[in-house]
Amino acid sequence: MSDYVMRQYRAFKHADTQTVDPHKAGFIPYPAGALCYRNGAMRDMITFTAPVVYHGGVDPTVGVYGIEGSKPGAAAAGVYLSHAMIRPDKSGYGKLLGKCIFNSKRLYAELVSLDGTDDYIKVVPFQRLPCEKQHKGDHARAEQVAYIRRNFVPRQNDDLVDFLHHDDKALELFKELGSDQNIVTYAVNFKTSDGWNTDVDLMNEVNTAIYQALSISTFDGGTVPKNPMFVTSSAFDVPSYGQSFVDGYGARAGLDPTDGTSISFLISTTQDPWVSATAKGNYLPEVVAAFKAAAKTAADDVMRKHGLQRG
Repeated sequence: MSDYVMRQYRAFKHADTQTVDPHKAGFIPYPAGALCYRNGAMRDMITFTAPVVYHGGVDPTVGVYGIEGSKPGAAAAGVYLSHAMIRPDKSGYGKLLGKCIFNSKRLYAELVSLDGTDDYIKVVPFQRLPCEKQHKGDHARAEQVAYIRRNFVPRQNDDLVDFLHHDDKALELFKELGSDQNIVTYAVNFKTSDGWNTDVDLMNEVNTAIYQALSISTFDGGTVPKNPMFVTSSAFDVPSYGQSFVDGYGARAGLDPTDGTSISFLISTTQDPWVSATAKGNYLPEVVAAFKAAAKTAADDVMRKHGLQRG
């Protein structure tokens, strides 16, 4: 993990409260979760009485403490049983989550390599490259992407790990790539005959179309589609993030100032510890190829709709 993330973990002991979400990193069905207080009296600050679950007995139920009310007991049982089988240490969950974070960095490397150098679409991850965090400019970014594309993307896992162990520069860069954990957020922009699109509404159209093509919610009949990749979606809106934040991300994608308009983005979570180590090797290139095809179809449709020519 990156130095930034490690600093956050070391600061846990200073927190007044912590949330724990086993339904994410614990591979346990929703809504398993916990809100933990350093001082148990703090929970009284948000106590409420839920008449459906609390009838004035001597012992208060868990439903009166929290921000939702009742929770199914099956979720707590799931956490207990899962931790009884997969220990929360380096031999159990540590190993699984380590592989997921490794895969997340591999996915990030694949996506950030789709930078529009020789194509009419580009992926703009929310998580900046190390050189971008250091404000080193476009030339340094292009060099860093080229290094990632050449040294990280094409290697199988064993080869990549061996390379990282023998190259301190590569290992340091790999550690700093991607998100805090295993969630990568990004958006797609496209190039017309006039250059990279600068209109936030058109970019939002493209990303919404990608989401619709790669999400389960768009399919009827209750069957899970056979797409090689699924994404979720959200948006950076001005009331929540501020105009300067939204414009800053938009500028990285090539957009003009959004003037209050939100920017839609896509979300990928690597929950499969073995996605880069299948019987046929690293499966992520196939995932990204499917994503790239969906992105091009979405961009083509938007350009056709608005009478634009592909760049």
